[in-house]
Amino acid sequence: KYEDKIVLILSDNAKGIKLNPIDSVFEPYKSTKGKDGVGLGLFITKQLIQKSLNGNITVKNDTNGACFILEF
Repeated sequence: KYEDKIVLILSDNAKGIKLNPIDSVFEPYKSTKGKDGVGLGLFITKQLIQKSLNGNITVKNDTNGACFILEF
């Protein structure tokens, strides 16, 4: 699946992202931080990766927390 690509897998142990569907974390103004979050960070990140670097970013929850997969 990852042949001829550079793949970065970043994961944490913070028990995952509780948004459903999880891909909505990349939508503008969608925040898991309530009133403390603007909801633009991951939206801008995805736009930069796709448009400037011709890559892709996806997210999933694994057994310990969130796992972000960046493909270039």
